Amino acid sequence: MSAAEIETVAASFFPRGYRPIAVDTSKMTRDEWLAQRAKTIGASDISTVLNLNPYKSRMRLFLEMTGQIAPEPSNEAMEIGLAAEPLLSTLYTLRTGRRLRQRKQMLYHPEHRFLHANLDREVIGEKRIVELKMVGYWVAADEFGAPGSDQVPMRQLVQVTQQEGIAGVPIGDIAVLKGGNDFDVYEIPFDRDIWDMIVDAGREFFDRVKRNAPPDPTSPEDVVLLHPRSIPKPIEATDAIALLADDYADAKAEEKASKERAEALKMQLGSFMGDHDTLTYLGTELLTFKSSKEPALFDGKRHNTEQPECHAQYITAGKPKRSMLVKEAGSK
Repeated sequence: MSAAEIETVAASFFPRGYRPIAVDTSKMTRDEWLAQRAKTIGASDISTVLNLNPYKSRMRLFLEMTGQIAPEPSNEAMEIGLAAEPLLSTLYTLRTGRRLRQRKQMLYHPEHRFLHANLDREVIGEKRIVELKMVGYWVAADEFGAPGSDQVPMRQLVQVTQQEGIAGVPIGDIAVLKGGNDFDVYEIPFDRDIWDMIVDAGREFFDRVKRNAPPDPTSPEDVVLLHPRSIPKPIEATDAIALLADDYADAKAEEKASKERAEALKMQLGSFMGDHDTLTYLGTELLTFKSSKEPALFDGKRHNTEQPECHAQYITAGKPKRSMLVKEAGSK
């Protein structure tokens, strides 16, 4: 998109003199930044709100924002991605010729203050933002289209659209390092229809947070998140729920039978293969049966016996688990 086209888009979508509300984060500690972030819906959260995030449910986000569970800690992939941002910024400048700067502010939309954005980078001298990503080779092959296009995963498209809508810029780039050795840039023009969808969904979700009205569960994990501890008290089923219990008992029986058949087949195949690690048929590889590397295991029982005082210092309370066991199906 040319500079003239960008200005045209900006003029059509954003009022003259538009400025987001900016909160300085340069002197915040990590905990202070997380606390500020949890108050509203960030651009990285909007895919969860819209049910587009395969890695996090609306229920978990709701419980985090209402303070009922702690946010998930950073994982290794997130830490590597953060550490790689300077490299990705350099690669972007080399590829596009555009110089970048980091804006250490949390931005809020003046009319929709339940939405915020943290920008990875912005282009110096242009109304353009840049989101920096690292993805695995297979994710890139399955979810990204031609470089230079807007063919990116929907969860990333809505993230950048929210950043654009809050920052007041008509275009954003996603700079992606794929598989560690393939760098591409995707261009995401601001889309008003997607922005309106974000605002509507964000408003509905944030209203739930204010009212402490959880969303409907979408998985058994959501149910356990919402009701982590059982109480020793029965509840009488309705006719409809009793039928569901019957269906669940049938499904578990089918699952057990399927697992037993799979184990029997695995035994027969393994017996045929013996020490061989690959099974072929007419030159085609059918399956593999390979040994893993010997794992290094910690002998906790021995450590407790020989170093009980040291061992006790590292014992922490685990999270309770809830298991659903079939007792009797009596409604049929």
